[in-house]
Amino acid sequence: MRYLKYLKGAAACTAIAGGLALFCFCASAEEAGLSAEEFAKVCEENHAYESRYFLPPFKDPQAEAEVLNYAYHYREVVMLPDGSFADNPYDTGWEQCLTAGDIWMDVEDGCEISYEYHIIEQGDEWENREIVEGGTITPYYRAVSSSAEPAEGKQYVYVPNEPAEVPVIFDLPQNYDWKRHGDKTLDVSAEVTVRSAKDGRERTFTSNICHVTNLYKDEPDCYKLRPTDLEGYTIQAGDTLGKIAERYFGNRGDWIYIFERNKERISNADLLRPGQHIVIPNAESYR
Repeated sequence: MRYLKYLKGAAACTAIAGGLALFCFCASAEEAGLSAEEFAKVCEENHAYESRYFLPPFKDPQAEAEVLNYAYHYREVVMLPDGSFADNPYDTGWEQCLTAGDIWMDVEDGCEISYEYHIIEQGDEWENREIVEGGTITPYYRAVSSSAEPAEGKQYVYVPNEPAEVPVIFDLPQNYDWKRHGDKTLDVSAEVTVRSAKDGRERTFTSNICHVTNLYKDEPDCYKLRPTDLEGYTIQAGDTLGKIAERYFGNRGDWIYIFERNKERISNADLLRPGQHIVIPNAESYR
């Protein structure tokens, strides 16, 4: 993990090894916190475009609708070979590298975040999954309830934390012995638990799911599937897109759908490289 150093000043910035600036904090935010609008701007400036809704664990289930306006925010990133982070470029060759999961922006005040990995070989029974301890997360901001903002429902201001480490969840546990799985494809999910520091109640949800293949290589390939995808595939010697299309769809002419899904990976449909990883889409989604 790379560590953050916090700079002091009117526009103090967070810096990360590798020269990638991730988050800028205003000194005034340490005193009063950011409004929802200010925090949204911070998210936009730092490419934390993704958000998910979840209910804090200590809410009365009968009153859960009150917090539906709260979403935690995160940034999907990849870890580059030099150990620095960059935005996940989606549908590029970088997806073939082991990614680094999410950078978390915030969580509701009074919550603690931990995570573990659930790992299963594709085709195996869920009961046979391997559970591997992960770690804890301190997000960049905590969302503090505020009644000062005039709007319906529960409102928040966002107060900076000072995490000692970049808050990311790697797609595979660090130092995990993935080679013992041979050439099996793994389904790996990060199961995140948000725990109330006030009363110990917990909620658990899946943060991200990745599929890891080609485990016999020095470095495993890691990819994410869309709902319209079937699975990942590794190019074999003698493969053509027509042959692959016939194998999956029963029609060589459907090779164009594979090409369209992988055009960031394949620049020439007639030149495939054995060992190259592609994604097989559901051809029906293109028709």
